[in-house]
Amino acid sequence: MALLLTLPLTLLLGLPGACSADEVVVTANDSRPPKMYLDGEGRPRGILVDILRYIERETGHKFTVDLKPFARALNDATKGQEGIMAFSKTPERMEIFDYSKEVMFWDELVLVVRKGSEFPFEKIEDLRGKRVGVPTAGSGGAEFDKAVKDGLFTTMGGTHPANQLGMLSSGRLDAVLVSAGKAGLSAILESPQYVPAGIGAPQFSILPKPVASDPNHLAFAKTMNRKALLNDVDKALRKGYESGAIPAIIAGYTTRPRKP
Repeated sequence: MALLLTLPLTLLLGLPGACSADEVVVTANDSRPPKMYLDGEGRPRGILVDILRYIERETGHKFTVDLKPFARALNDATKGQEGIMAFSKTPERMEIFDYSKEVMFWDELVLVVRKGSEFPFEKIEDLRGKRVGVPTAGSGGAEFDKAVKDGLFTTMGGTHPANQLGMLSSGRLDAVLVSAGKAGLSAILESPQYVPAGIGAPQFSILPKPVASDPNHLAFAKTMNRKALLNDVDKALRKGYESGAIPAIIAGYTTRPRKP
């Protein structure tokens, strides 16, 4: 028994029969404002964090949020060390993870370009030959991901979109894939990671047609045996969207004015 008590909490959560544990560790990308990010004091913030807190209140389950670079978050979640949120479905991931049936957040993925350098975009084929900044190890939806795999356009990964906007500003990229639409771009430009190229630095614009509306879920590696918890999560998400509680959370981030 003494040995069991010394095991890390994340391992205990993965043991059979442990699905009713009060505290669960959930990871996600630490650099996707306003979806989720670390504030100036290193505390988890953002839309998905607040939705998880709502689920916590509704279900009684306790969630510890552990935000980190996405490649590390994905690696830890794949090993069954933590759950993962704001998580897109792909055929490869669905072999490893159990997902919430309900969507936590519909992510509007858009292309940001330099103002004055817009180009027609109606379909993925229109990106042929372009240089596009994308999140490292992330997903842009099934069609976008297939185009990346097929080499239709050149991609450059990054841990924070603010750095990619800098590359866009200097002409090293033609577009950057950004989460959460206009609110996402505003949040990136307000983040401490964004450093303008200087006086007269190019402004940015969003191409009118989104790349995708990507459903973001909560998921756990199948080895963690978390289906019972996910059932509780699904009930809370349904209630939250039907009651307007979750849309109100989202609106708090997407309708707030940008800081001057």
